[in-house]
Amino acid sequence: MNYFNLKTFDSNNLNRIKIAKVLKKCQNLNFLILAFTLSLPITWAWIFLIIGWVIEFFISLSVGLTRYFKYYLKPLVHKTLVMPILFFALVNFLSGCVNGGFKEGLFSLISLKAMIIYGYAIIVIQRYPNITVKAVQCLILGGTLSAFTAIIQQSFGLHFTKFKYLQATGLNTTPMNLAGEMQIYASLACMYWLKGGYLSFVKVIANKYTFTILVIINVFGLFCTCERSAIIGFILSLVLILAVLNRYLIKYLPLLLIFLAGAVYWFLPNLRLRLWALWHWQTDISILVRFKVWLIAFSDFLQSPVFGIGPRNFPHIYVPQIAVPYHESYLHHAHSNYLQVLATLGILGLISYFYFLFNIFYFGIKRYLANLTKPTIIAKHNYCLALSIILATTSLMISGLFEYNFGSGQVRLLQMFLYGFI
Repeated sequence: MNYFNLKTFDSNNLNRIKIAKVLKKCQNLNFLILAFTLSLPITWAWIFLIIGWVIEFFISLSVGLTRYFKYYLKPLVHKTLVMPILFFALVNFLSGCVNGGFKEGLFSLISLKAMIIYGYAIIVIQRYPNITVKAVQCLILGGTLSAFTAIIQQSFGLHFTKFKYLQATGLNTTPMNLAGEMQIYASLACMYWLKGGYLSFVKVIANKYTFTILVIINVFGLFCTCERSAIIGFILSLVLILAVLNRYLIKYLPLLLIFLAGAVYWFLPNLRLRLWALWHWQTDISILVRFKVWLIAFSDFLQSPVFGIGPRNFPHIYVPQIAVPYHESYLHHAHSNYLQVLATLGILGLISYFYFLFNIFYFGIKRYLANLTKPTIIAKHNYCLALSIILATTSLMISGLFEYNFGSGQVRLLQMFLYGFI
């Protein structure tokens, strides 16, 4: 009888192991699909993110909840950005509670829902670290698709949104969302190209000339958004990173800038006009509106300097000059990452936000140095990945002086997904 029970137990365990293996393969496939769909309309990313969490739930059942917690979840507490994200979330919750009670605190937490993609990413990557090689390829290919769509829009005046922007929107709804995403995609493409990380990719992409074309498409796609802060942020951060890394690499920069300047002059008249308008900033509506909004944001901060006015309580500022059909004619953000956080979350929020950013650079640099001297292809991939994350974050931080790109759901999803790779 005991022997029979033992056989039954072993048989059940074997079945659970088989089911777990199948689920993990499905999870890996879903992870790569999610990486690609982050360039598509946001609904697609949420669909595959939800599917991923459902699969993960069944994986936890198949291996046993106790075992899953001990070997899969518990080690993640000490992972790179878990504590900074929890700290930032706690400040959001407290600020919501102070400015509207417990219910408002919960809604403030829900407003950070895009950050759950980070948890999903680190769980999958912890199980299969080398999946990042395939995932980066999916990200770059997705970015190339979005960039190519943007180039088509600017070249032929085709648009997929109700309102026909002068700027490209790619597969997104607004130029600003696309610009934030393209900063990340262009950063990935450029760093893997400059440092040879693309050699770890599949043969078709690992070809030098093929990958150079992908880089040009991604960078030009960013320029097609005609978002000045995003473009300036990307160029400045690229110069800074190259100067720190190796002066030898800067020799490529003039060629790239000359190519881009020529492309802008001949093929992007909208961007040419927007850049020229910076010389007459006193009459530029977008700059004047920013001054107005920044003053209001700072005034809100002074009202509640410790906890801010609440994550969801930034005032709606009516600005008729920016009225666009099918869109709101008022602003509900500070047009700056830092002033938005300062106004809505106060000093505590700004500290938690900078703590979050500090950890990205700390662990990014740590990963880069740990793989720099290793002679393997996977090591080259790892330090190219670290450099890409540092470049993308620097670019978004610079443009974040003038844009609230951290508040875009699409940009935040892509950003937090990539941070899971550190």
